[in-house]
Amino acid sequence: MKTIHYLLLAAGLCVLTSACDDESSEGARLTFEPALESLEFTTEGGSQTFLLYSNVPEWSIRCRYGDEWIDVWPAEGDFDGRFSVTVDENDRAELRYDHLEIYAGGELMRTLEVRQQAPAPAIATNFTEKQVAASAASFDVLVTCNAEWRAEVSPEDEAWLSLGERTATRLNVVCAVNDTGASREGAVRLYIPGTACEVSLAVKQSNN
Repeated sequence: MKTIHYLLLAAGLCVLTSACDDESSEGARLTFEPALESLEFTTEGGSQTFLLYSNVPEWSIRCRYGDEWIDVWPAEGDFDGRFSVTVDENDRAELRYDHLEIYAGGELMRTLEVRQQAPAPAIATNFTEKQVAASAASFDVLVTCNAEWRAEVSPEDEAWLSLGERTATRLNVVCAVNDTGASREGAVRLYIPGTACEVSLAVKQSNN
């Protein structure tokens, strides 16, 4: 009978030891509420708040590419907590992406893609018609555009009309002296490649 008791006691100790080993070997766990696979934001940006449940004392959230248009607060905490992801307005005609990397217990536990929609492309200038004298001259055009833009002179006007220096918001147009004895008119086209967005600038040069 004693032998049976010893066997039962030994079996119980084995089960208890196994359960303790399973609990101690359990890895870091991290979940969100609501459940998250990715984050989507509109062009206007905004903020989204989530609950985080963790069985480890330290967690942190980092932007993979360090983009300044995303802010996470708080970016670290202990065990269960709450965090918010805030995204600035997107004023460029380009979709924006980044990834949030969530670490817990020193391990990378989750990666969440952050996507933000883009506004429609648009381009405009501070005027669409310019009158210049017959003498050689140049002038600046101010450009408002939310994407990469280009400019070109109509081929038939390249003999007297050309493009000077340009920046993201300014274009310099150069006019040669008009010695033809007649007034003339040319055009400069500003456009966003791959889109239908463009604006035409008429340049009129007198003959005296």
